[in-house]
Amino acid sequence: MNAIITAVILVVCAGFIASLLLVIASHAFYVPVDERVSEVREILPGANCGGCGFAGCDDYANAVVNDESTSCSACTVGGASCAEQIANILGRAAGGADKQIAQVMCNGTCDASKKILEWQGMQSCAGAKTFFNGNSDCAQGCIGLGDCVGVCEFDSIGIIDGVAKVNRDTCVACGKCVVSCPQTIIKMVPYKKEVHVLCKNTEKGGVTRKQCSNGCIGCGKCEKACKFDAIHVNNNVAAVDYEKCKNCGMCMGVCLQDQSTATMRDTLRWQSMPRRRLRLRRLQRQLKQRQRLLHRRKIRFVQANIEMGATGDMLVASFCMRVSIATFNNEL
Repeated sequence: MNAIITAVILVVCAGFIASLLLVIASHAFYVPVDERVSEVREILPGANCGGCGFAGCDDYANAVVNDESTSCSACTVGGASCAEQIANILGRAAGGADKQIAQVMCNGTCDASKKILEWQGMQSCAGAKTFFNGNSDCAQGCIGLGDCVGVCEFDSIGIIDGVAKVNRDTCVACGKCVVSCPQTIIKMVPYKKEVHVLCKNTEKGGVTRKQCSNGCIGCGKCEKACKFDAIHVNNNVAAVDYEKCKNCGMCMGVCLQDQSTATMRDTLRWQSMPRRRLRLRRLQRQLKQRQRLLHRRKIRFVQANIEMGATGDMLVASFCMRVSIATFNNEL
């Protein structure tokens, strides 16, 4: 009986000593935690997109609470409502940062830009860029294989007619498409600004015109027409200064290549393009490919029969029979 009581006393004493040591350690190594950090974290959307410039929502919550220089409106996904709630918790001004969206500075569509090869490798812009700087004659334009589409978590960008287009209504300006583009032709622009130069080709005007019919030729007429000094031609391509631009549209009226385009009135709202038109264009391209295939087969067939000494009537009849058989067997 005495042995049991002794064992119990020893266990109680050991527990008391251990708990006392834990209390001392907790006070010695205590790290003060601001409760406002958790409150701010609950407000943030949790996208962890990095658009605020920090590693994630947790990192931004710590920074905005502990550093007064960090803006309350840095979270582009949460928007103005999120900024106001954070400002109320911290007792600061929410700040009036203008909404930003991504903009693809290229309009080299399938009809405008010449294709120098048919890329059949890995469907990646970064991979295609290693071969001849892409599949287009313009080495500085959109490759159109969708690296930006793959990284967008909000379905705000898509490939339309060979060029990436941004949905202005759903873009949250996280900036992932900007980082993923190997051509560096996607940039963040103010949502309210409607005039953009959709070209990044720095070649001379004559070379640019041969590479892409929609390219900026650097004529400088837009620069002369602007009364606000908001557009300049540098390195053979025009660029808009969004801090000075007033959306007056004067540059659009004189642009020879029609490159200064107002996004609210243009095809940049990619979601407005009907799917029927896209399907029609795809079918038209398939039809052209089949026509070229038929033409090549006709030339080879005629050359082969001429060598054999066949007459004109025999050639026509034989070729028509070959075409009928090929069509029936779905070879064309």
